[in-house]
Amino acid sequence: MHRYILLLTWCLMAVNAKSQSALVAGDIAFIGINSDGSEDHFSFVLLRDFESGTEIKFTDNGWTSAGSFNSEYPESHITWTANSDLMAGSIEYVTTYNGNQLATSTLGTITGEKMTISVAGDQVLAYQGNKSDPVFIAALSFNYNNATMGEEFDGESTSNSTTALPDGLTLGSNAIHTFHQDQLIEMDNGMYNCVQTDGDKESLLAAICDVNNWQVDNDEAFDLVNCTFNVSVPTGIEFKDGKARNEKITLGSNVITIRFSSDEKCQVELYNARGVLVRNYSKIDGEFQAEISTAQLSKGLYLLYFVYNDERVVKKIIL
Repeated sequence: MHRYILLLTWCLMAVNAKSQSALVAGDIAFIGINSDGSEDHFSFVLLRDFESGTEIKFTDNGWTSAGSFNSEYPESHITWTANSDLMAGSIEYVTTYNGNQLATSTLGTITGEKMTISVAGDQVLAYQGNKSDPVFIAALSFNYNNATMGEEFDGESTSNSTTALPDGLTLGSNAIHTFHQDQLIEMDNGMYNCVQTDGDKESLLAAICDVNNWQVDNDEAFDLVNCTFNVSVPTGIEFKDGKARNEKITLGSNVITIRFSSDEKCQVELYNARGVLVRNYSKIDGEFQAEISTAQLSKGLYLLYFVYNDERVVKKIIL
């Protein structure tokens, strides 16, 4: 028993160590943009868990077809840093104040330059790394320059309002171009209409990055809607026996849903940060589903243990 408590304590210390989450394309998705008014905004949803201290760079600087930021029309770059561990489905709102002051956000801190989101069409690009070698995560463009709409945004960055599609991103998969499809004009303001808010990363990206699922307006800014996202994510755990399973966790606002299949005895245990067992579920074989109510649980770090026979593997959960 003492050895198990010691192991649990060590795991809690390990998962509490602050480090930055390395992100890939589609780990966030833009869900709103306002460029009319004095307090311009953009918002995005997290499609995976973030560790405290994770940084994302945002810029309205156009990306050229040659594979670099436009140096002829340089624009602002800001760094957003997560203030705490954040779970998939969290929504972040960034206010840029039309360049009159440094941007602020609801779940993180902002450093860098003052940002002006242009009312003449523009873009917001998200990346990690340096300006000279960025890893792009998401992109939103709301410019329309009478060019043929395609997979490259404007195709080239020839001004501070135009951009090529950043390297590694795909329109409709992890990049969104908002415009009025019938009139073929730019739309300075837009927001996702929340038509789909439950699902895994891929299905949510497909819905969010579809311009048909956006409300747009060229004159009036929106009150950006706070959808409630329930994101189903793979557990990311591995078992020694190497058997194929389909483990997924859906982190909802008041419930954690766990689904996996096994032909053996399986069990799920949820511990809080003090090492106290707060939930326990088990099944002999077959399809397993547990719905853990979190409404009465305190916010913070939890450890979710999956038990197959004598093997225990752990997944960190942030509520």
